Order: sequence, then C-alpha cells, then structure tokens
Amino acid sequence: MTVLRIIAGIVAPLALFVMAQSGTANAAWKNGTMFNEAKQQCLDAGDYMSTWPCNGSGAQWWRDISPAGANYYQFQTNSGYCIDPGVGSNNGEGPCNGGDYQHWTREAAKNINGQTYWVFRWVHDSRKCLDGGQTGNAIAHTCSNDHTNAYQYWLWN
Repeated sequence: MTVLRIIAGIVAPLALFVMAQSGTANAAWKNGTMFNEAKQQCLDAGDYMSTWPCNGSGAQWWRDISPAGANYYQFQTNSGYCIDPGVGSNNGEGPCNGGDYQHWTREAAKNINGQTYWVFRWVHDSRKCLDGGQTGNAIAHTCSNDHTNAYQYWLWN
C-alpha cells in the first residue's frame, strides 16, 4: 500500500504538469508590442499600419482577441483596430470583425545570431506573411519560406 501511495504521489503532480503544458495555440499569448527585426521598430496602427519607433502608445500595444481554443491569432490595438491586409483595407488595418482576413498563425524562426523570432502567416492566404516593409508600410507580403527575410521577423515584448 505504501508503494502505491508513493507512486500516486509522483504520478498525480506529473499529470497536472502535463495538462498545464498542453493547450491551444493561443493559450499563453500575452499583450505587448510587436518589434520588427529589420526595422528595429514596433508595429503601429496609426493612420495606416506601419513600423514606427517604439513609444509605448496604445497604437503599438497589441492583444490577441481570438476565441479560446482557436488555432489562429487575431491581433487588436487599444484603438480597436486589427491587422487586416484584406479586401477593402488598403492601409493594413480595419475594425475587428472576426473575418479570416484578420487571422494569423505563427512560426518560430531564428536569425543568423540564433535569436528566436516569430513569423506571422496570414490565414486567408498562407503564402503571405506580416512584413515590416522596407518603406515602413507593414502589410502581408510573400513569405520567405526559408525564414531569411528579417522584415518578417517579429519579437513579442
């Protein structure tokens, strides 16, 4: 009986640990800023979606508003706008409406120094990724599938 209690004392906490580690794709996502590796700036939802020097404003503060259990992310700023490069949105943002034009998946990527970044792939067209843009306009561009395009590397702070 003592052996069974010892085993139960080991197995029960281990089972709780395993259950706590599993979950949905977006379960552990926190609010924060999206920092672009190439531009060294934050994603900003001002008059249009762009990268801008990080300043802590609400236009640079993002949260995931996708439903619990979803296998995608939907990022919204404090202003109520979502990243939306879809139809009718020529500036890369729009009011959050839950449409697939506003859904993103993420993949881990490493830069040449071995630092881990996120690449956000557009659900509506999986060939496109969130790109900081050489001109400053952040929008969906063709994904660099070998993860060599630092304009598509994002840190979540």
